[in-house]
Amino acid sequence: MFELFIALTGIVIGTITDIQKREVPDWVNFSLIGAGLGISTLYSIHLNNYWIIAFSLTGLAAGYAIGALMYYTGQWGGGDAKMIMGIGALTGLPFLPSWWGQTPFFALFLLLSVFAGAAYGIVWMFVLFIKHRKRVLKRLSERLHTKNMIRTRIAIIIAAVIIAATGFFFPGPITFMFVVLAALLYLTFYFSLAVKAVEETCFVQQRSVDKLVEGDWMVEDVKKGKKVLVQATSSGITKEQLEILKKHKITEVTIKEGIPFVPSFLIAFLIAWYLYHFNVPLLFWL
Repeated sequence: MFELFIALTGIVIGTITDIQKREVPDWVNFSLIGAGLGISTLYSIHLNNYWIIAFSLTGLAAGYAIGALMYYTGQWGGGDAKMIMGIGALTGLPFLPSWWGQTPFFALFLLLSVFAGAAYGIVWMFVLFIKHRKRVLKRLSERLHTKNMIRTRIAIIIAAVIIAATGFFFPGPITFMFVVLAALLYLTFYFSLAVKAVEETCFVQQRSVDKLVEGDWMVEDVKKGKKVLVQATSSGITKEQLEILKKHKITEVTIKEGIPFVPSFLIAFLIAWYLYHFNVPLLFWL
């Protein structure tokens, strides 16, 4: 229980800084990792049970694997990835069947993070869409009326009609499924375009090099003449690349801000804690 309070404290601090500055300080994440390994080590020595530190290391390793995957695919920033590692180290991840009286808290948290992250992301994008609707709709209209997009829209309509029409050759319930599938194809296409318009309108901006932090995502390569000084990557800018920009007196670069994702961790963590504490049925192994 004590470990959960420490993790919650770190997530709350990370949520505040992520919303305000779009970053999570390293001291928060490394404190979570250190606390997780330190507390589990003390418990292991006191109880003469070294499985406790082993489970903490397993949670840290699982957090690293998931965090690295999301970081290097451009879904999370470095702070998000490190926070998952800290939560894993604190809550642990038992890997012995004899410890599986309940679904491991960390596994439950990760599962809920998927749904919380998706819902949170959709709500955040919707709010931005409404707040900046004039700019977003203008950008969306520009994208929809390019020649390639017009051909794509026609292809999507034809595909949706074919899928819906195919359903009429099957019994009633299956017909409905085909119609729903066609509608989802059509709506998903326009939803993805709307999301892209929001990203290009609200997330892409010019930022002073002095205000850049490690992990910021650059939209385009930084060049001096024909020479590429810093190449834009999905993993974000590094400290070495920041030094190169300052060395060559580059004042501004184009970056893409992401959605502050740590708040979704907070939502998932609170729900996981509630379900875990009250032993909600169907979420735990027999």
